[in-house]
Amino acid sequence: MVEWRRPVPLQSKAYPPTRADGYYLNRPALAKQRMLMRQAVRVFFEQQIVSVAQQIGLQLGLTKVEDPDRQAGESADKVQIDWRPLAEEVEPFLAAVAVAGGELALEQLDPRLVDDFGAGMRVRAEHWARNRAAEMVGMRREGDFYVPNPDPKFAISEATRDMLRAEVRKAIERGESTDQLARRLRNSYAFSDERARLIARTEIANADSAGALLGWAQSGVVDGKSWLTDPDPCPVCVGYAAIGVVALDYEYAPGVLAPTAHPNCECTLLPEVREEVETL
Repeated sequence: MVEWRRPVPLQSKAYPPTRADGYYLNRPALAKQRMLMRQAVRVFFEQQIVSVAQQIGLQLGLTKVEDPDRQAGESADKVQIDWRPLAEEVEPFLAAVAVAGGELALEQLDPRLVDDFGAGMRVRAEHWARNRAAEMVGMRREGDFYVPNPDPKFAISEATRDMLRAEVRKAIERGESTDQLARRLRNSYAFSDERARLIARTEIANADSAGALLGWAQSGVVDGKSWLTDPDPCPVCVGYAAIGVVALDYEYAPGVLAPTAHPNCECTLLPEVREEVETL
């Protein structure tokens, strides 16, 4: 008979989990990298505003047109933003968190595992961070090159373009100048510090969960996981938690091996070990 057990004692199923329970998002290592990533995203956004406004101004002249929706969509689609510098800027933050998450995963199982399997886990964590940094901006890596990713998860590049369309439409309807559009974009959510904070929080949580999975897989001890919801879970995350214990490579949805399930998700994972139990 097969039974599942957790490899570390659990104090409770309450959220947030303690260090003995699993992965909580306010660990000092995570908080520092989250702050650095938020700052990097905010600076990048600020650097794009004038260029984006000038590109749209040259395309439209920002005079009133008969079909603002179509014109806004077409002009936003033509805007060129080079996202590669942002991917390169945030990759070290994601790698640091993924490595820290993997090391903690191994340490909780047995501190000796960090020495035995830490090197392999770190290589995998850094590779994950390299790929995720590119995916985050709608790209993928082929060697040292960035190429378009046709199906990225949580790509901020496409979300930015969608938000840009709405702001351009308003500017067209009101006949705003390029300078006025730049001010509009500076005050919009698309390029705001609030959005930079959301992106950093979500991506750092992604890295932490990815690192945990990599550590558990590297250990050879853990072969299952379960979803632990945050205090105010959405219906999607409640559904994932209800699934119970699954294999480490189980996908809760296409491409979703672990939290986050959505932006600002604060759920986490718990490790599970499968044992053979004698029955009478």
